[in-house]
Amino acid sequence: MSDQRMPDKGEGWTRPARLGGDEREQLHVKQAALEFLDRVGLVPTPDAIGQLTEAFLPCLAIICQRGWDPNGGTWRSSGVLGILGDVRKKFERLWERGWKHGKRHDDSGYDLMNYVGFYMRSGIDRWGTWGEPAQPEPEVQFPEEAERYGP
Repeated sequence: MSDQRMPDKGEGWTRPARLGGDEREQLHVKQAALEFLDRVGLVPTPDAIGQLTEAFLPCLAIICQRGWDPNGGTWRSSGVLGILGDVRKKFERLWERGWKHGKRHDDSGYDLMNYVGFYMRSGIDRWGTWGEPAQPEPEVQFPEEAERYGP
């Protein structure tokens, strides 16, 4: 990818120039996608190339550019249940903006896709390094309160 970056409306990451560049650069990205799909044994279709270049590639750019643990420690720390909570929050944000307000918000979609990807890669570790949450302590009732307020 080119080192040249284009600002993306302050959403916390910058779109690599080739993802939003001129026709020549877009053609280069599409050719690289076609070659990638072919090399991994898939028969490239225009829809698959579009999905890779217009949806998955921007998601990967976010992962490469944001200051998270490069080995996935940030998302792995919450375990699969924490990731599912993040998926739900990202979906609700996308739903709110897109369905209820009729506004397109690509950053919400990219974040949702990334968290679904984290879920797919997370395995079965329910709690991650955070550990299982504590159970609530039983409510202590003092004898004088029981008489005054009942059980």
